[in-house]
Amino acid sequence: APAMRPDCTFGPREQMNQATHYLDGSMIYGSSVERTWLLRAKTDGRLLSSVSYDNLRQMNTLEPQYMPLENTDSNKCQYGRGTCYRAGDDRANGFPHLTVMHTLWMREHNRLAKMLSNVNPHWDDERIFQEARKIVIASIQHITYAEWLPSLLGRNYTMQNGLELTTNGYSNAYNETSDSSVSNSFATAILPFANSMVSDTLSLYSEDRLVNGQLSLKEHYNQPTGILMNYMDQLVRGLSTQNTQKVDMLFTETITNYLYSV
Repeated sequence: APAMRPDCTFGPREQMNQATHYLDGSMIYGSSVERTWLLRAKTDGRLLSSVSYDNLRQMNTLEPQYMPLENTDSNKCQYGRGTCYRAGDDRANGFPHLTVMHTLWMREHNRLAKMLSNVNPHWDDERIFQEARKIVIASIQHITYAEWLPSLLGRNYTMQNGLELTTNGYSNAYNETSDSSVSNSFATAILPFANSMVSDTLSLYSEDRLVNGQLSLKEHYNQPTGILMNYMDQLVRGLSTQNTQKVDMLFTETITNYLYSV
């Protein structure tokens, strides 16, 4: 939807991004207080999951957790009426690998919340939730700047442009007067380059890192639930093993005919 220009001047209308412009884990926690509240279990600092916390305690087992299921009548299930997951970002249901990553971060938050609760039994739900959230956000930021950007842009480029993390201590270089919002030109014309790295298929890997099957992305577009229940571990191994496509101006059929057709 058209929104006020960020510099509060007259000129061409701009579109407002639905996600926050910081690396703050909004895809996990949502971009509003209301959304975050809907994602919280409101006990022991945890996020909601498809397996209740009471059942986990009764069974005393690490049963796999999945994101909470969205109401089947909700328009969050974008590909018709069906079952999908509730996440901080509605796009979590688009492709299996997106759903996998959202699920992993939800599990990581709950793992941290349980650990923090055990060592700090006097903390309440709010304190545990916020502390676990801080650690998750810091992990996302560290992976982005220490691993992803150097792999994407090259170590020399990240060093020359001040994109590397400090090797000792911490930095107070944040400038609150700088406009941190993401420009429309970057969000719409530059960042989508990453879609050229997406293949038409996702390989399923066994524990010995051998391919034992493949999933067609177009056949599972916005239909995530059955995939995770059956192939979660294999997909996680695939995401850390399967090579991406070359970064270029070419996109696969799945991207052009399914992602960009919606």
